[in-house]
Amino acid sequence: MSRGALRIGGALLTGALAAASARAAYAGLNARPPGGRQAWTRTNHRGEPVTLLEGPAAAAAGAATALIAPGLPARARAALAVAGAGGAAFGGYDDLKGSSARRGFRGHLGALARGEVTSGAVKMAGIGLTGLAAAALVGEAGVGGDGAGGAPAADLLINAGLAAGGASCGRRARRRLARGSAGRRGAGGRRARDAAGGPRRAGDAR
Repeated sequence: MSRGALRIGGALLTGALAAASARAAYAGLNARPPGGRQAWTRTNHRGEPVTLLEGPAAAAAGAATALIAPGLPARARAALAVAGAGGAAFGGYDDLKGSSARRGFRGHLGALARGEVTSGAVKMAGIGLTGLAAAALVGEAGVGGDGAGGAPAADLLINAGLAAGGASCGRRARRRLARGSAGRRGAGGRRARDAAGGPRRAGDAR
């Protein structure tokens, strides 16, 4: 079998493992949400409830998949697991303890400048530190290399920024997907009520 076919097979297997791990993690968290279901439920702009459990489930699945996916060097496995675990832990903390009063880098850094430590600031610091640890584990060889040696300072900082930025982008994507799925469910419910001639709820589009 050619090397290209092996790579494609490995990528497909990794994707299947990631999907199965995410589904299993979400099922487990959804069955017994830490701190209770209400702690992980928010209301979106349509006034519909959405869950925040997809974030920890996806991050935990990413960390687990990094440990079992084929073809990765040991240091790369450890780096991916650390980055995923950090995203799950600090992102989950911000989901549970955060408020809408401070949002984005400007809001959290502005609050920190005034002496207020927000959950978002804790999350940014925590994900940044775990990203730095992941970058140090990868070393100068990178994800596809043999994992030997230590990385120069510039590479270390770049890799740390990429790891932390990836965790932040993943969290934003998960929130948008949750809002979108709730919106589609809400739109389907409105169409069903319209077809049955039922009354509209407040806020339904005309």
